Parts: sequence; structure tokens; C-alpha cells
Amino acid sequence: MPDCRVTCRFHSTYRTRSKIVRYKRTPGNRLTTLRVKKLPNAPHCAETGKQIHGIPRVIPQHLSRQQRRVSRPYGGKLCGSALRAHILESFLNEENQTLREIAAQTAKTAKQSTGKGHAK
Repeated sequence: MPDCRVTCRFHSTYRTRSKIVRYKRTPGNRLTTLRVKKLPNAPHCAETGKQIHGIPRVIPQHLSRQQRRVSRPYGGKLCGSALRAHILESFLNEENQTLREIAAQTAKTAKQSTGKGHAK
């Protein structure tokens, strides 16, 4: 059976989450250790908490501004379903506003036309 023991190349040898080690065979046929970096959390939606698709799971400072966001409004902050709900809600609010304005105009014209008929 081959000898696969390696010496630790860093000072603290406790096997914690931040000191994960991977073994690597060098071109000189020696077995050495490599430190594995921790993966950061994936970006999440501010409203729903779901993971945002299209953004890599790396430290944001290592990415350019274009890579940190998705090409849509609120890209990188809201997921697609939350954005769809926002757009639908704003559209319905706009429709309500126009209906209220039309109702106010018709009420105003009806009031003016009935008011003229009673005046002597």
C-alpha cells in the first residue's frame, strides 16, 4: 500500500471549516497539500429570499460591475418572479389611477350638465 502521509504546510493543524485541505500530486511525484477556499453564499432576492440566477457564487469584489448584476431592472437585487410581481402591481396601480381620473371627469361633466338644466 502506498505511503500517502503528508505534512501540514500551515501552522494551525486543527481541521476546521476554514482549513480544508486537498491533496495534490506534483510533477515531481510528491504528494502535497492545497488549501481550499470557502465558497461565499450565493446572492439572494431581497423580497423572497430565493437565489438570484445568473450571478456566480464568488466574492462580489472579485467581479466587475457588469458581472455582479443581471441585465434587467433591479438586476442582482430582486429575482425574476419578484420583479414580475412589481411590474404587474405598478401596471394595475396605473390602470386604477386612470380609471379614477375618468370617473372623476364623467362625474364632473354630469354635474355640470344637470346643474345647467335647473338654473333659471
